[in-house]
Amino acid sequence: MKRVCADDLFETHRMSAYSSSDEQVLEDCYLPLIGGMAFAVFESLRSAKPEELGVHERLLSRLKVSTGEFFNAVEALEAVGLIRTFVKQDDKLACFIYCVYSPLAPAEFFNDPLLAGTLRKYVGEKEYSLLKRKYKAGALPEGFEEATASFLSVFMPDFEDPIYLNSRFGAVGHGSAKVRIDFDYRSFGSRLQELGSSEDMLSEQELAKIERIAALYRLDSATMADCVYESLGLSRKKGQRVDFETLSRKCGNAAKFAYTHQESAAKSEISGESALASKIRLMDQVSPVTFLGYLQGGHKPSSSDVRLVNRLALEIGLPDSVVNALVDYVLQRNHNVLSPAYAEKVGAALMRAGVKNARDAMEYLNDSSKRKGAKAVASKQKEQPIQQAAPVAQPAQEEEISDEEVDKLIDSLYN
Repeated sequence: MKRVCADDLFETHRMSAYSSSDEQVLEDCYLPLIGGMAFAVFESLRSAKPEELGVHERLLSRLKVSTGEFFNAVEALEAVGLIRTFVKQDDKLACFIYCVYSPLAPAEFFNDPLLAGTLRKYVGEKEYSLLKRKYKAGALPEGFEEATASFLSVFMPDFEDPIYLNSRFGAVGHGSAKVRIDFDYRSFGSRLQELGSSEDMLSEQELAKIERIAALYRLDSATMADCVYESLGLSRKKGQRVDFETLSRKCGNAAKFAYTHQESAAKSEISGESALASKIRLMDQVSPVTFLGYLQGGHKPSSSDVRLVNRLALEIGLPDSVVNALVDYVLQRNHNVLSPAYAEKVGAALMRAGVKNARDAMEYLNDSSKRKGAKAVASKQKEQPIQQAAPVAQPAQEEEISDEEVDKLIDSLYN
């Protein structure tokens, strides 16, 4: 929605039929979501003469609302699929076209997890239970034989009469506009490919439901791909491969933490063209699964390694660049074995330390290793007799290590 001025023009296009039953659904299901102001705006636009130019000033005056209040109301109507807005702007005025849709039928509304879940959250369990009883579909009788007459048995049409083929036209239906959701299918598919799966393995119905669940939990497409991958049953036939109960649980866990899967993690402050600098830049730019593939000479990572890096990102909450630095560190310290217990323990320490990028992670990990090494040396010295001939070694413990020396240590460790 673009903000309007009072002298901007508008017209309405009626996109679907409207019946008396729609009024009840609008009041029961949509009003708690959009509020009274948006409800009044919708009724005004719905009752306006279609495809006739009007001026917003008159509409705003009749509703006794400001342009800002009108903007908020129309945005709410757009969000639930009751209105779609199109605008054409010239040097002086803008012309808005409001495409007005009917509310969804109860079966479609309550089968939509995004709309039904939001309504339940807004009205509470008691009111939602009343709506559930009111709109729940009845069951066909059991133990009875159907005796319903067919159309052909009553009207007996002559199919050779051309009138039957020439009487169709594009009449208005009863559908609502599709609720818009910012879901990047390209990013979703790319992430699934990184994990060793493919978007083509899923049916259109599964993808549509995945999109809705992503919006419900406010997860980005890449995080959603991680959750879907962990909920797949590849042995099942297409259309039944996603375990949606597991998927909802995974999404709930991911949504609990505000820091999970950071889209724009902090970049490392690094300059120069050394091998180490290039390595840090790579860690900042690629996903953990891709980085694992680079470390393995381009070979596909094992499923256990993929699950581990997903846990580090989703459950512990580390940015991707920090996961990459952690993976690299563990492999070098642990003889090229990516131990889950070791990685998760170190990952938790990085999270507590608030590390945000690859370089900070590497410095933290190497500083930690040096501290442990110093403790081990001190412990060994306590067990041995003190040598009188070694006083020259004592000042070294009091000397500060310069930044240049730290960089050299990191460079020697990683190259």
